[in-house]
Order: sequence, then structure tokens, then C-alpha cells
Amino acid sequence: MAVISDELHQLVNSLNTREAGYFSTWIEQLKSPFTEQYKKMLEVLRKQKQYDEKGLLKELGKNGISNNFSYHRTLFSGYIIDSLVAFNAQASTEHRIYHLLESFQVLNQRNLFNQAFRTIEKAKKEAQHYQKFYLLLQALEHERKLLKHLMPDKLKAALQTNALEKENTLKKINTEEKYTLLNDTVFAIYKELNHIRESNIPPQVQEIMQDPLVKTETNANTFDSKLKYHHIHALYAQLLSDYSGAAHHRQCMVNLWADNPHMITEMPRRYRNDLSALLTTRHHNGQYNGFEELIDQIEKVKVATNPEEDAGVFCEVYYLRQLYLLNNNRWHEALELIPRIERFLEKHEKSLGTSRIYNFWYNIAATYFITAHYKACQPWIEKLSAINRNSTIRNDLRDFAGIMNVILNYETGKTELVEYQLRNTKDRLKKGNKLYEFEKIILAYIGKFIIVQQQKSKLNEYYLQLLHELEQLQRSQGKQFLLGMDEIIIWARQKIA
Repeated sequence: MAVISDELHQLVNSLNTREAGYFSTWIEQLKSPFTEQYKKMLEVLRKQKQYDEKGLLKELGKNGISNNFSYHRTLFSGYIIDSLVAFNAQASTEHRIYHLLESFQVLNQRNLFNQAFRTIEKAKKEAQHYQKFYLLLQALEHERKLLKHLMPDKLKAALQTNALEKENTLKKINTEEKYTLLNDTVFAIYKELNHIRESNIPPQVQEIMQDPLVKTETNANTFDSKLKYHHIHALYAQLLSDYSGAAHHRQCMVNLWADNPHMITEMPRRYRNDLSALLTTRHHNGQYNGFEELIDQIEKVKVATNPEEDAGVFCEVYYLRQLYLLNNNRWHEALELIPRIERFLEKHEKSLGTSRIYNFWYNIAATYFITAHYKACQPWIEKLSAINRNSTIRNDLRDFAGIMNVILNYETGKTELVEYQLRNTKDRLKKGNKLYEFEKIILAYIGKFIIVQQQKSKLNEYYLQLLHELEQLQRSQGKQFLLGMDEIIIWARQKIA
């Protein structure tokens, strides 16, 4: 019951101001005796930070809703969804096409064949323009039945043309489904592994990259399949930490959108996500020319059904802006963003993907760390350290948080705890086959720092040695991305007297 109630609270608070206002107008049309109570219920739930049923019932007072609240809560939830469907219907291409298909049915049943034919032609044109192939298939099937009434003299030729169109549409659907499966498989593996240090590509990924659909773009015959062709290659490059290759394919995806501006209007969130992914790969590749302009471009992408309160824009823009500031030595500007990001996370954390939340946590921790706010950094590192060990999502962040925790305890003078953590962290990483050269170097030098912490000249010498070894390792890694390398190098430089 608590889960259902919490989901209702999330649903209500996902409404923007215009959607909430529309609900009040929409429900009045139902002429329900409980209209005013439902409007009050919406108002109270939108004010609650967390679901509070006792508080809600108190606000509603004694009425029919309170007496049978479980029933009305379920009904109210359905009404919210119905009003959202009605509010967003006119902005939906699918709705327009479905409406044309339904109009065709009405006209056809009344033997108004000429009007029915014009209606089905409009549906076909709309479905072709926005590449809604499943709907196009329905329209073609309706057309086939209609042809028998309209073209008795040229029926054979018309039916052959219709059959050919259906065959080509089915081929496009089949191609898109194949690309979708390949794309989703690579995406799932990428989400699990993130980066592969020693190019140990899983056999399943190797097999996918040899698939004829993936080897050449000429097999991608639709907008969606072309996007997924480049997305597969981008993810593969990112697995290898080849951010130059990933950025190339991400740029190809953005170019596809630019060549098909009507698809941006149709799928603004997907376009915005692709812009964001391009900037993320360019960040890893150190390409910051035009970065701020592209961030502004993302901010201008509006979702037609949610123009006022699109949390996704904030999510993408502030994540990228913080990355940009951190990697261009504008650390204090990145620090100034944190209060707004914290407020955003508090409000929208439940609606964000786990991976994005973890990325925000890490960027906040990194900002506090390189600006020497070690105590402020610690709670965020503890959040990352608490990531479920059975989870495959960003376990690299969890593992590196263990290293960061050692450094933070060293910086805050918890020497005895550091000595214990050094052994524990080293053993845990070794057991998981994750004790690589980078981790070995850091843990070894923290041990040295503790021994000579009262000897300033010796401590300074060790920081210089640490910096030298890390920079040498970074050069030897080439294109391979090492999480935390930049932050630790900045920290080591700051510690040198």
C-alpha cells in the first residue's frame, strides 16, 4: 500500500503548472460529485514533500473520499493519467495519425469512400514523414481494403503498388528491430562495464561488431536505424576509452538530427540526450571549443508537453556545465553551482536514472575535493561507497570512492583509521581483481605520507614523486580513461610546497 501511495505522490508531483491547471478544468467535465475533493487532493499532494496520508485526510476533512479513501485514491490516479493523455494528445504525432485512422473507419463504414481515401492518404503522409512505420502499415492495410471500392478498373495495379509499399515498410520495421536489439545489447554491456582497461572485449560485443548491420552504415535505411548504427559504434569506442572515435560517431548522430529538424520537434528529449552524450565524449577527449554554446543549445530544447518545468534540461545542462568548469580550472564557479544542484537532486532524485545520480554525486565530491573542502566532500564519497556491491551500475565509482575515502581521512587527520583503511581497501581491490597500477601508486604513497607527516621536506619530496609517477602513468595510458586520475593529480600539485 505504501508503494502505491508513494507512486501516486510521484505522479502528482511530475505534473508541471500547466498540466496541473488542466486537470482541474478536465475533471470538471466529468460532472463527478467528488470533483472539488479531487481538485483539493491534487493541491495538497503537490505541496507535500513526502507522501503523508494522515495529513492529506486531515486537509480533505470528512467527506465521501475520506470514508472510502483506498477506492478514491485509485480512481484519482487514473483520472490524473487520463487528463495527461488528453492534455498531451494534440502535441502527439501518434495521436494525430490514430485520429486519422479512426476517422477513416467512420467514413468507410458509411460508404463515403472518397472522403475515406483522402483521410487515409493524410495518415500515410504523416506516418511516412515521421517514420512511424507500424502506423504506416496499418494505414496501408486500410488502403488495401478501400481500393476494391475505388478502383475497379485499375485494381490489380493498385493492389500491387500497395503490397510493394507494405513489403518495403515491413523491411524497414525489421531492420529497425534488428538494430534496436544490437544497440540495446551493447548498451547493457556498456552500462555494466563502462571501461575496459586491457581491451578484454566480451565475445558477445565482438560478435555484434562483426554483424553486417554494424560493419557498414549502408544497411541502415531509416532515421532510427542510422542513429543506432552510430550509437553502437560510439558505445564500443567508449568501452575502449577511445573518446575521439566516440565523439566522431556522436557528432554523426547530431548531424543526422540537423538534417532532419522535424524529428527534433518530434523527439526533443532524445535529441537533447544525443547532444549531451556528444559533449560528454568531447569532454573526455579534451575538446572544449564551442562547449558552452552547445550547452546553451541543450538548454533551449523544449519538450512540447512540458515547456515550463522540464527537469531533464536542468539535469543535462548542470551536469555538463559542472564538468566543463572543473576541466577548465574554473573550480570556484563549479563550487557555486553545487547548492542549486543539491536542491534539484532533492526534488527530482526519484525520477532520475541511477547512473546520472551517481555522476552528480561524483562531480560534487570532485568539486569539493579539488577546492580542498574535504569535510564537505566526505558525505558524497560515503554515498558512492554505499553503492550496492551487487549492482553493475557505476561500480567503478564505488571502487574509486574507497580510495578517496582513504585520502579524505588522511586530510582530516584520522591517521589510525587511514592505516586500517589502507589494508582493507588494498585487500578488497585485490580480491576483486581491481588493484591496478593507478590504485597501487596512490595507496603506496598514502602509506608513505603517514610515516613522514611531521617531516615537511620529506613529505614534499613524496608529493613530487607521486605527481611524477601519476603523470608518467597518464602518458603511458594514452587514450585510456582512468577515473579519478585528473583529480588526484590536481590534489598532488596543490600539496607541493
